[in-house]
Amino acid sequence: MSLLQFEETVIGDRRKALPENGRLTIRRQQCVHCHSVLALEITDKIGFGGEYYVANDAIWLVGEPHLLYKKERWFGNFIRCPVCGIEGRLPMDKPLSWENMQKSREGINA
Repeated sequence: MSLLQFEETVIGDRRKALPENGRLTIRRQQCVHCHSVLALEITDKIGFGGEYYVANDAIWLVGEPHLLYKKERWFGNFIRCPVCGIEGRLPMDKPLSWENMQKSREGINA
C-alpha cells in the first residue's frame, strides 16, 4: 500500500532533490468536467519516464477540495474523479486530443 500525498508535497520533495539549474517537468491530466488534476507525471529527464501519481481521494477544507494522490502508473487506468464523480479512463500516453475531449464531455472518458 502506498502513502497518499498532496500534489504540493509530491512536487516540493522532487524540487528539493534537483541538482543546481535542474528542471522539473510536470504533466497533469485534468478532469474534463471540473478540471481537477486526476493524474501527474513528474520527471527531470523528458522522455525517460519519471514518477506517476493518480488521484485517489479528496479532503474538503473550507469548501475547497484538496486531492490526495498515490504513486502508480496511470496510462489507460479507469478512474472516478473524487470531486465531481465523473468516471472514465485516463489517456494511454498523451493528453486528450480535441476530438476526444469533445466526446468525453458526453460521458465517454474522464
